[in-house]
Amino acid sequence: MNRFANRYKSESISHKYRPINARSILWEIILTLCGFALFCGLDVRIFGIFVTWMMPLFLLCLIGLAVWAFITPSGQAFLRKCSKSQQSSKVAVSKLASISEAVIQKSNFQLLMNEFTQLATFSGVADWDERANNELQNLFDGLQLLDSEIDRQSKILNKQKIDVYKARYRQPIENMAEKLQEAIDFTPNSSSEQKLLLKELRQLKKEMQLEKREVAASAKEIREKARLKSIYAGRVLGVIYNSKIAARERRAIRYAREAEVAPHEDIKAAIERKILQIDKDILWAERFTD
Repeated sequence: MNRFANRYKSESISHKYRPINARSILWEIILTLCGFALFCGLDVRIFGIFVTWMMPLFLLCLIGLAVWAFITPSGQAFLRKCSKSQQSSKVAVSKLASISEAVIQKSNFQLLMNEFTQLATFSGVADWDERANNELQNLFDGLQLLDSEIDRQSKILNKQKIDVYKARYRQPIENMAEKLQEAIDFTPNSSSEQKLLLKELRQLKKEMQLEKREVAASAKEIREKARLKSIYAGRVLGVIYNSKIAARERRAIRYAREAEVAPHEDIKAAIERKILQIDKDILWAERFTD
């Protein structure tokens, strides 16, 4: 039954990569220093004469930095080095993208999934399973190739971006492999496998229904406690009744009840969706014949 666990789990970003430009970094530094200098100028009343002297110093630093970066040989060499690093990073990312695209384009995933919906006999399943397992191995080989390339380019790529690259270029292939593996698990090759699959699914459905009843019972208990509290709302010292106090207390009780019941209702709805999916899977498994 473990092979179906992921299929009925409750529902739980890839980031765009923007290459680092050396001149962009320089302008960010300049703008940051300008902003700080402006801030110092605006708050001269707070920092007094000290800040007034610091502002020209910052401006001189800005000018010196700009002169060094754009005029001096060492500054230009620094910019060239940053530009070269940026270009190498672009090439590395392009290589990862090409590998991922090649694996996806060569894949027979879509064809196999289309054929999967038409399966109805055990003999057809046997042939389909063989081709699906071969395709699954091809996808795993593609993932290994992608991981090897990421490791090889790790010195060039931004270390903070490596996880982003893995998610961006691995995720489509991983999704294909996961769906294909799931389809393989739900295609019985014989009558005995079909009986075993149906037995597992029906047992899982019983467990889901029991869990649903437990959640419903908890929600009912919360509502019953709230109803009893509402009966005694507005009672001062247990004897005197005040309608205004009663209305206020009943509102508070209702809000508290809804807040407590809401998570139970969400869980119940999620379980109902799981049961619906299990029913669909049972109907699917029952269709296969000799």
